Amino acid sequence: MKNCGANDFFEVRKQALPSSLFMNAMSDLYLPLIGANAFAAYFALWGEGKTPSTHAHLLQKLQLSPGQFYQAVLPLEAMGLVKTYYQEDETTHYFIYCLRSPVEPNRFLSDVLYRGTLEKYVGEAEVRRLLRKYKVDVAPADKSFQDVGTSFSAFFSPNLSDPVFRVETNARSKEAKVKTVFDFREFSNALLEKGIRSETLSQEEIDTVARFSALYCLDSKLIAGLVSDCYRGSEPSGSRIDMESFGKRCRDSLDFPYLRQESAQNSPVTSESVDANLIKIMDKLSPAAFLTYLQKKHKPAASDLKLLSHLASDLGLSDPAINALLWFTLQKNGNELPYGFADKVGASLIREGCQTARDAWDYLSSSSKKRQRPVSFRSAKKTVDFLDKGNEPQLQSHEHASDADVDAALSELFGSKKR
Repeated sequence: MKNCGANDFFEVRKQALPSSLFMNAMSDLYLPLIGANAFAAYFALWGEGKTPSTHAHLLQKLQLSPGQFYQAVLPLEAMGLVKTYYQEDETTHYFIYCLRSPVEPNRFLSDVLYRGTLEKYVGEAEVRRLLRKYKVDVAPADKSFQDVGTSFSAFFSPNLSDPVFRVETNARSKEAKVKTVFDFREFSNALLEKGIRSETLSQEEIDTVARFSALYCLDSKLIAGLVSDCYRGSEPSGSRIDMESFGKRCRDSLDFPYLRQESAQNSPVTSESVDANLIKIMDKLSPAAFLTYLQKKHKPAASDLKLLSHLASDLGLSDPAINALLWFTLQKNGNELPYGFADKVGASLIREGCQTARDAWDYLSSSSKKRQRPVSFRSAKKTVDFLDKGNEPQLQSHEHASDADVDAALSELFGSKKR
């Protein structure tokens, strides 16, 4: 998508026809992912005729600025509901919006990428409810029941030599299709290094691997390693990857268990202040989970995950120290994670021997003062909506804190002012 102006021309081409489940699928499955503006923009485009016109009346109808419309179209493109084409000359800018229909609910909910993304937005319980709502009945599996239905040919007796059966049909309607950045060649080469030829996998298995790659932000080389761990060469084609084990390994990879420092130490803090509770949380969570919470439970970008991998495997930082470094880097760089900055500061933490979150916290705050570029960790209240004084989350001693305790503390810590 490119930014459009009110006077830029556009036309709509509908590449699909709405089905009986069209509205339900859009409301239940797509709306939580694309947001209200994108939802409205999609149906506003459906309501447009085939005559080219400017964006002015469309923007007025939607009550959106050109910039807001641009942001609304992006998730539609990401979900495959809209494909945008653009052309310009010296005087005219022209957009063509090709509209596609949503995927049917039962196919959406059986697809690992769609379902996994939806679960991160609405929760597991809501996805289970939708599974029940759109459950499709299956034919009887009992072999005592026989299929006694008649066939099309037996009933209609069509004369297939009749020219009427050679009439060309209209182009097939197009459903939304998510495009991933999975690199098959890179995956195939990495798999070959493990002694496995990609030709032994079915196309369905490769498609599933590509969607897991997109869902968990795993690059093609890394996911090839996970596939090799779950490969069963003796099984028939189409079932050589143990999908249950493969899915679990992908989920576990988000926490970087293979990078975790076994000797990571807890910080010597006993107070219940906001800062102390945050340090305890840094000690408890993996860097990927900590960053996920800082991003309001949105998955870290692939580039951020690579940074975390570098800090742990190449520099050898402990998880708590990485978490303190993440916090410091975000505060210093306007909630961005520049790779070079984090790498340089991380090397300083290694030289100082910082193992715990408290070690890193103290070093980073003191070194900032020496450079006369102070960073107050307490000022982060404005950035992440910390609690007002006296309302800090009560997290029990981190040696005994369960995952549920940490999750509740973080949710209260970062979301209190939105309630």
